[in-house]
Order: sequence, then C-alpha cells, then structure tokens
Amino acid sequence: MRWTAIVVVGALVRVAHADDASDAETLFNEGVKAKEAGKADEACAKFRASYEKNRNAVGTLLNVALCDEQAGKIGSAHKLFAEAEARAKEQNLDEHRQAAQEHKDKLAGDVPRVTIGFAELAPETKLVVGGDVIDTASTSDIEVDPGAVKIVASAPGRVPYETTLTIAKGEHTTIAIPKLGYPIEDKGRATLGKVVTFAGAGVVLAGIGVGLYANHKYNGEFDNGHCTMPDAAHPMCDQNGYATTHNAKTLGWVGTGVGAAGLVAIGVGVALWITAPHHEAARQVSVVPTVAPDQAGIVAFGRF
Repeated sequence: MRWTAIVVVGALVRVAHADDASDAETLFNEGVKAKEAGKADEACAKFRASYEKNRNAVGTLLNVALCDEQAGKIGSAHKLFAEAEARAKEQNLDEHRQAAQEHKDKLAGDVPRVTIGFAELAPETKLVVGGDVIDTASTSDIEVDPGAVKIVASAPGRVPYETTLTIAKGEHTTIAIPKLGYPIEDKGRATLGKVVTFAGAGVVLAGIGVGLYANHKYNGEFDNGHCTMPDAAHPMCDQNGYATTHNAKTLGWVGTGVGAAGLVAIGVGVALWITAPHHEAARQVSVVPTVAPDQAGIVAFGRF
C-alpha cells in the first residue's frame, strides 16, 4: 500500500511538470506571434509567463533578457544574459551561448553598479536592492537598472532603513547603511517606569503627610487637656478627646495604607525602568570601508 502511494505521488508530479512544460511552450509560441505582429508589450508578457513555467528554457530566457534590454532595464538584462550564457553552456547550446555572451558584453560598460557598506551589520540583516534580495556578504558591485533604485535594510527587532537613489547608465556609486535603530516602544517602557516611580514617590509623601497630620491631631488632645496618660499603655480621654483620638488613629492607618501603596508603585516603576532595553546610542560619525572592482576607500557619515 505504501509503495502504491509513492508511485501515485510521483506520477502526479510528472504530470504537473509535463503540464508546465506544455503551458510554457504554448505561451512562448504566443509570444513569438505577438512579437512578429509588432506587439512588443504583449510578447514580453508571454515570454515572462513562459519562463515562470519553465526556467530551464534558454531560448525563453534570452527573449526575457532582450525585453529588459529594450525596456532600458540593462542591469536586469545583463544578469539574465549572464544566466542564459551559463545555462546554454551547460546544455551545449553554442548558438544561444554566443548570442547571450554578445549581448552581455555589449551591456557590461553601461550597467549601473552600487556598493553598499554597513555601519553595523545586525544579526539576520536582510538587504533588498531594486526588488532583489542581496547577500549581505556580497554587497560590492551590485548591478542595478538606471533610474530610481529603492534600497531597504531590515533586521528582526530593528527599525528598517529605507532610501532611494537615482543612478545613471555606467555610474558606480557607494552608499552607507547607518546602524539600524530600535523601535520607539523600547523607550516607552522606560518612560512609563519613570512616571510610575515618581508618581509612587508622590503617593508616599502624601501618605507621610496624612500620618503626620493624624499624629498632630492625636497629640493635640493631650495638649488641650481632653486626654491624659495615667500610664504608658492606657490613655484616658473625655468624650471629645476619645472621638478625636479615634479619628486620628483611623487617619493614621489611612496614611500608612497610602504610603504602602506608594512604595509598591515605586517598586513597579523601578522594575519597569531598569528592565527596559537600553541600547547603545549610535555614534555621531560612522566610517564604512568600501571596496569595488574599480575603486576602494571609506565612506564617513553621521552628524559632523
């Protein structure tokens, strides 16, 4: 039974691959017809759809690269021609390899290139340049298309850095990615801790004030003669003195409770304050070394 299941799954995969290849061929032929009819945009859309179905088709890849070249996306075209050249060599397609090489070499001098340096490379940093994910270990001489190029650097637990540069044909520029900051919530926790701490301190002072007032009222009854102290453990008071001292004792307990609540608030506030993430502030000036095939040097950025 287990063997039968494996055979069925394998058959389904082969059918899916066959369907993709058939669809890719149909789309490619439709692209050729659209191209012959002068419908360049439709032809390119068909070639791209065909390539998505079958990425091993060197002829389709060459047509997609030609579409990018004609659209002025020479960085993308150069990379695709290089890929087509390599695939044609693997498949012994000499005519395709030669065509890919000729186009690749023709574009090489006009391809804009960007070198990127990091002030700090955070763990699991992801770099996206012009929509392509770039290995952070290989950020020199990145091929891009002329025009506006969006660059985004991100890392878990950090605020993404985003910038857009405008680059011309044949230009080679260098940019530096500053140290990625931390979310504002990190500071918010410390701020909340400070507020709770100082509020708790205010409550403690209020409790002390209530206690002092209660003590003043209690002792006042002895000063005005409403209460006497025959012995240290048993004061004696008249009716007014008894009522006043009783109220003073109650008020004293209230002050004690208020002060205790304030101390608890201080404890909570201090805990929030101390345990809030504290991160090293970014340096005023960062220096990033850069190396490219035709230049080497450093880039300094920050507040001068």
